[in-house]
Amino acid sequence: VPDDVKQDRVDRLMCAQQEIAFDHADAQVGKTLEVLVEGVDDEGRLAGRTAYDAPEIDCSVIISSWTEEPDVGTLIKVKIVGSVGYDLVGESLT
Repeated sequence: VPDDVKQDRVDRLMCAQQEIAFDHADAQVGKTLEVLVEGVDDEGRLAGRTAYDAPEIDCSVIISSWTEEPDVGTLIKVKIVGSVGYDLVGESLT
């Protein structure tokens, strides 16, 4: 298979997957999820993952507000208030 055909197929597949991922992220808005706090992301934001997310593969949960900054490694309840690309944005409830 020529390289340009392979690249076209990859591009179409990634576009379809991106739509599925963004729809899934939008469907999480309003839900309360348990999030493992992992630390600060590359942009200096507090971030974590749910039990359903694999590191380096799935989305992160950006924790936009909290009453007390949670320690890395703790599980906290987070209400999802939005999404940015693949990532979820939430507010700590604990």
